[in-house]
Amino acid sequence: MTLFEQARKLAEVYKASPKLEVIFLGGSVSRGWEDQFSDVELFLIWNEPPDDQDRLNPINQVEGEILNFHPYEDQEWSESFLEIRQNLKLAVF
Repeated sequence: MTLFEQARKLAEVYKASPKLEVIFLGGSVSRGWEDQFSDVELFLIWNEPPDDQDRLNPINQVEGEILNFHPYEDQEWSESFLEIRQNLKLAVF
């Protein structure tokens, strides 16, 4: 499975949140330039600020291992995690 296909599968997990408005794929995967060092970068636009549980639910659903989980401040937040089953690093902004 390509990184693009994996990103689509993860986007489906995030889409379950009624607070989520739009998901963008960024970085090398969005351009078709990925290599063995690439990660998946998802950019989320929410209808309302997500709480920690909104952000943790998708990670837990894919059995992810959190690498960074930055709190909401200045109208920004981000997290990165490993999807263990696919050995895939994801960054979510």
